[in-house]
Amino acid sequence: MDSPPHNCCERHQVRQDGSTLERNHCLKNTNGSCNALANAIVDIWHCDKGGNYSEYGGSGMQSTNYTSVHLLRGRQVTTTSGEAAFTSIFPGWYNGTSTYTTYL
Repeated sequence: MDSPPHNCCERHQVRQDGSTLERNHCLKNTNGSCNALANAIVDIWHCDKGGNYSEYGGSGMQSTNYTSVHLLRGRQVTTTSGEAAFTSIFPGWYNGTSTYTTYL
């Protein structure tokens, strides 16, 4: 797996100001009779409630400069039952997109 476009350690709490959102995931191996996918690395990241990403900014695409800020990004390893859970916020959006979260 390629590294995500950030450098973060294992984090379950990826919150900031905004509406709290519990994210519970269960990974299954579809090539292995849908058995739980244990010890898989799950990365998530999304923008803040205003549509701004940490580690970006100060440009025409995002005027808010968060280049030295690390927030709303998390990583963890799935349990033996393939589960990963994050506490985050409901992300905002920016022009040209709908609300979304990136998972790797």
